[in-house]
Amino acid sequence: MAKAIYDVQVPNIGEVERALGDLHDKAPRAMKNAVNQTATRAKNMMVRQARLRYAVNSAGRRHLNALKIRNRATTQNPTAEIFISSRRNAAVDLIDEFDEVTFAILKHNNACGLASRPTVLEAWKDALAGDPVSAFGGVLVTNAVIDKETAEEINKLFFEVIIAPDYDVDALEILGQKKNRIILVRKEAKLPKKQFRSLLNGVLVQERDLDVETPADLKQVTEKAPTATEIEDMLFANKIVKNSKSNAIVLAKNKQLLASGVGQTSRVDALKQAIEKAKSFEFDLNGAVMASDAFFPFPDCVEIADKEGVKAVIQPGGSVKDELTFQYCNEHGVAMVVTGIRHFKH
Repeated sequence: MAKAIYDVQVPNIGEVERALGDLHDKAPRAMKNAVNQTATRAKNMMVRQARLRYAVNSAGRRHLNALKIRNRATTQNPTAEIFISSRRNAAVDLIDEFDEVTFAILKHNNACGLASRPTVLEAWKDALAGDPVSAFGGVLVTNAVIDKETAEEINKLFFEVIIAPDYDVDALEILGQKKNRIILVRKEAKLPKKQFRSLLNGVLVQERDLDVETPADLKQVTEKAPTATEIEDMLFANKIVKNSKSNAIVLAKNKQLLASGVGQTSRVDALKQAIEKAKSFEFDLNGAVMASDAFFPFPDCVEIADKEGVKAVIQPGGSVKDELTFQYCNEHGVAMVVTGIRHFKH
């Protein structure tokens, strides 16, 4: 059994104090003050480190209610553990949006590949096809059991973390061949409904974004109605954009992430980033849908997407200039729905 996060050893401050005390007794008078200052700094540093590790331990212990380590021990570097925990949280939050068999690949807490398919192997292959370059060194997560055939394909990629509800014995043997991988089993657990963000002089407490839109939540705002397939794809894309760093745009088709633009200061830049990436992997955007995590203040994004072949758009709505965007859609045969919910992840 791998060592859990909370097995990290806290420095023995008493031993360090005794060693520095001995040094103080043996030091010349002129150096005693310097030794005292060094001892104080060392003690303060170790207390801070112990507190940090305790914080990591507490978070890790709670988090492991939902995740169970099946393979290698995680790092004993507290800062790295916080980083790893952040990526695991992002992966779990994303995969929890989907009921169908789905595989996702995340890099820096954003999905770079994701697909829903009848089998886990198909989902893996199409998720990887979304961005095989960014997938290198990423976090893999699925809501399906990993079988041997899928494990053999996954094993061809260098990755750091994989999360699944379970693994076939043969699959676990294959994935465990490389010792630096972290293999996690997702356990059923009730996750907290609140989130905490540190501020300059305090902590922000907010409700987690648990809204998941359904067809009944969509309001058609254009003359052209989306098809049943487009509605499925729009809801699919909306789940991804909800879990992407704003400003975010997602392009999807046939329940596959074609590309996304995330973390941009301009929504137009996010769209251009997504289009460029989709083209770089030779995806055909004709018939694709676009999802935006916030409203369009101008029709420019819809116009750019339309010229690339996107004919269905999902967005929250709520801009004072919504009518300009709706008007463009009506004039160019684009279907649009609004949800009334602005996800806007930061």
